[in-house]
Amino acid sequence: MTGVPALRPGRPSPIVRVQKRVDAVVPSWNQWPRKLRRIYVLLETFGSSDASIGEMCSEFRWDQSEIMRLIDDTGSFVWSLEEYRKKDCYPKAAGWRYHLRASELHALYAYESAIVQFMHLEDRRGQGSFGVRLIDQTGLLGEAGEGENGAGSMPPAVSLPDWAELEEAASEKV
Repeated sequence: MTGVPALRPGRPSPIVRVQKRVDAVVPSWNQWPRKLRRIYVLLETFGSSDASIGEMCSEFRWDQSEIMRLIDDTGSFVWSLEEYRKKDCYPKAAGWRYHLRASELHALYAYESAIVQFMHLEDRRGQGSFGVRLIDQTGLLGEAGEGENGAGSMPPAVSLPDWAELEEAASEKV
């Protein structure tokens, strides 16, 4: 997660600290396909039962049999899902006061998805200047000083938790 400017010199940005927290308790996060990451992020909202996963599939028009096969074929996801089901919350590492928060997963997923959003906008360049203007106005590329919302801000359609909340969560022992 390089290229994200630190808010304080010598200190990693909040999103980098959140990434470290996620890596500490869900080390295979980066190996999971995006659909499995989406499901994991949505467990607190929809629930973790097979019926809840079926509801997610219906909501997002995913092929349920394909999703269930993907879950069954990804052992680390099966293990993480079972751990969530046992405790009805995301995990916490030894020495942490709090469990990993859904808001941290939401922020990380939104951050990781920003590049995909950018690529979709970039593909639409030939269809007009809307995507280019949106990239410039929001600073979607995260370049310092770009965008009217400040460096690295997310598009208005993406709702992220308050940075202060992320800093507080990330300041816990990792």
